[in-house]
Amino acid sequence: MHTFNLGELLTVFFCAYLLGSIPFSYVMGKLKGNIDLSTKGSGNLGGTNAVRVLGWGFGLVAGLADIAKGAVGVWLVGLQGGPAWFKVLAVLLVTAGHNWSVFFRGKKGGKGISTTLGGFLYYNPVVTLVSLAVALEIVVLSRLVSLASLVLVTLIPIGLMIQGDGRESIVISLILTIFAFWRHRGNIKRLFSGAERRLGENN
Repeated sequence: MHTFNLGELLTVFFCAYLLGSIPFSYVMGKLKGNIDLSTKGSGNLGGTNAVRVLGWGFGLVAGLADIAKGAVGVWLVGLQGGPAWFKVLAVLLVTAGHNWSVFFRGKKGGKGISTTLGGFLYYNPVVTLVSLAVALEIVVLSRLVSLASLVLVTLIPIGLMIQGDGRESIVISLILTIFAFWRHRGNIKRLFSGAERRLGENN
């Protein structure tokens, strides 16, 4: 039977949100040449826009940092004990911070794929790696990162269901899927119209 201190747990949950709010892609832009990534490219503070605007080096560092903060958030919450779904809630909070960063008053952020990926890699690496493998295959075949991202966040809750994870974890993972689809609503419209940019296209 796990025991946990409610006050400490709430503090760690809040820290998970703050951790998610750190805009690593924005920081990379400033380091590269005082570039304000929130006003360049798509204006999105995520890895894909960072790669397109800043180049592969700075973009990959930003993306990997976003993945890491997802995993660290889950790790921190896991230290407090409690049921497994607390860790999935941590993924939700880190991703919410990433999408609606407190440092931009909730008005700027990424689309949450990297942080969701990092959190679930720590929580359930098997389901996540299988889902990631499918998503990467889609990127290779289509060069449509947005499509691959949506497939990734759809497969994870399906994988959790197949493995018989707890109801709470599955529900929270589905909320994360809704987060991703909402943040990608513009991409979805472009996918249907055939106007979505492919990886490697600058225009």
